Amino acid sequence: MTIIKIELPERFIAALEKLAEKGMVLPEFTPVNSTEPVPFDKELPEETPASPITPEMIRARLAPLLENGKQEEVKALIKKYGGGKLTDVPKDQYPALLKDAEML
Repeated sequence: MTIIKIELPERFIAALEKLAEKGMVLPEFTPVNSTEPVPFDKELPEETPASPITPEMIRARLAPLLENGKQEEVKALIKKYGGGKLTDVPKDQYPALLKDAEML
């Protein structure tokens, strides 16, 4: 486990405590005037594996771009990842394609 020490203002610590009281999951922290970590009762949820990216997900992201006149950018993006059309793009390239599409 990595421990990172950051000094926080008292009002920030008070805000963290209020969030914890409302059920927000927070990491443990050590108040400035204390030497022992203060654990919160809530456990962090386990990470669920990301669902695979489908062509439909990519099309849903690309559609607004096409509607907003970015046809050339979309074509260049698809070409960058393997083809003249989306079905030519290898599935292992979908995450990178989707990430780049979100940057347009």
